[in-house]
Amino acid sequence: MAFNFRPNTTKEIENLGISPVKRKAVIALFKKMQKTFTGYDEYITIDTAERNLGNVKILRMFEKDVDLEEYKKSYKHLNLSFGDGSSPSKKSPSTQQQELITLKIFEELLSSSTKKYKKFEQLLSELIKVYPSIKEEKSWYDSFKLQFYEILNKTKLPKSRFDVYNRDGGFMDFISNLVNSKHDIAKKDSWNPADIWLLDSSKKENIKKQLDDAVAIEEVNDILRNAFNSNNIVGVSLKKNNGKNLHYDLVNLNSSEPAGKVDFITFNLNIPFDKKKKSFTSVTSNLIVSYKNSEYSMGVKSNQSGIGNITYEFVGKGAAAFLGKVPKDMLKVELKKMGFEMPEHKHFMEFDKKDFKKKVKQMLVNKSRFTIDGNLKDFADNLEMSWEKGRSKDNVIISQIFTFAYIISTLTTKKVNNIAKTFFFMSQKQGKIFGPFGKLH
Repeated sequence: MAFNFRPNTTKEIENLGISPVKRKAVIALFKKMQKTFTGYDEYITIDTAERNLGNVKILRMFEKDVDLEEYKKSYKHLNLSFGDGSSPSKKSPSTQQQELITLKIFEELLSSSTKKYKKFEQLLSELIKVYPSIKEEKSWYDSFKLQFYEILNKTKLPKSRFDVYNRDGGFMDFISNLVNSKHDIAKKDSWNPADIWLLDSSKKENIKKQLDDAVAIEEVNDILRNAFNSNNIVGVSLKKNNGKNLHYDLVNLNSSEPAGKVDFITFNLNIPFDKKKKSFTSVTSNLIVSYKNSEYSMGVKSNQSGIGNITYEFVGKGAAAFLGKVPKDMLKVELKKMGFEMPEHKHFMEFDKKDFKKKVKQMLVNKSRFTIDGNLKDFADNLEMSWEKGRSKDNVIISQIFTFAYIISTLTTKKVNNIAKTFFFMSQKQGKIFGPFGKLH
């Protein structure tokens, strides 16, 4: 497929001659991306080959920020995926190129061993080696140029302090392997989204030993907070800026819990059952919380076409905007501390009626905590009936959702509010169990 056109305006999409139904969906997607990610020139690539005219991919630079499954539901005619296109008319940098260029800018500005560049243009010969199209791609050129002139002012990081500038291997591999092997976090970015690391090599080995000896992830975070505040090890998460304003936010640099009261309101447990089809008709439930006089909904649901693990993701009530996914790696750690396993599809390879009758009994005790669509008393019998047709998406997904609801039912009111707050800030990667980082955007 020749995905090779990247529109900058809706007019350019209209002029491609795409069929009306698909054209309407492509324009709606483009406008959604424009509204959500302001300041960019490009968002999608369109197939212009006659046979596949109008097929669309979302550019990979948005891969970290776009919930693809949610977008697929909203733009069903487009069969969306991520991609930069084959032989595109315009070429954005890959994620690797973006990060390597910003890392190079940090190194040139902060290191005592590099040239003292006064103008961005003087650095271009080095940057072109990483990203050959930098001069042609105006939005990226402007973004990197702004970084060059503003990094020192915005980050206030000291010159001549760091002598290691790392993206691949080195400290990145060390910390990724550490949180995986010792703290059961499969994906490093679930815990700390830093894309690059700036290090003082004279302090590095001692800090690595402290990290290696840490028993809990909270201890790891405290060590890294101290290292960050002392400018010994600084992790930075990178996002493209709009070429006009650069921002640098410090995240999780305080060991205290995030400020603000989060209250649990209800758990909308959806368990409607079709006895003729022997199937549960919903694979989505919601935990509702209140924060600063606004309500938020954490969807507890399936985002997959087949059997898989459920997801946990927050949106503002009544809003289409995606607030954030609760990282499952970190949810697993938090539930384990409370004595529970995070529900996974592998836990439900066969039906255990005794287990679900126990869960139903417990949930009936705290029924006021739930808003239920379906029959709670008959749930175990309905689940048994569903299993008569074999292991399927609906009975495995509903088993995970119900088990998560059961965990909520066992907690005291104080603990329910505490865990609601934990989930809410986890979706934004804030809290004691998340690592410190600077966010450059």
